[in-house]
Amino acid sequence: MTFTRLRELGSGNFGDVFLERDDYLGRLVASKYLNSTAIAFGADVVAEARTQLEAHHANVVTVYSVDESPAGPVVRMEYLAGGSVGARYRGAPVCLREAVLMVEQACRGIHHLHLCGDGEKSPAQSQ
Repeated sequence: MTFTRLRELGSGNFGDVFLERDDYLGRLVASKYLNSTAIAFGADVVAEARTQLEAHHANVVTVYSVDESPAGPVVRMEYLAGGSVGARYRGAPVCLREAVLMVEQACRGIHHLHLCGDGEKSPAQSQ
């Protein structure tokens, strides 16, 4: 597979995220190039991506693949054109109702991922 890098979406301690075009499928993807030095020893990047892939939840980004690059692992996932919360509000205050809704949606996604990852409950039970 080949991907064409279009622009940087964000950067942090764990890696850099770029908007890329999947040249075979013609779709946009968010590609997170993980910083190998920031990954905890023994961390299973593939297992985490697999849990995210299997989650199938409105509040969890879909993972397309985990690949290797010369710099380390790359997680390619669904690109959400709306961007991050930080980019959307650029440090401006958010009304309480909207802030509570965003936190609730994030918590629903995290809760669902935990249910998928622990193997004790089916994902359908988390809704």
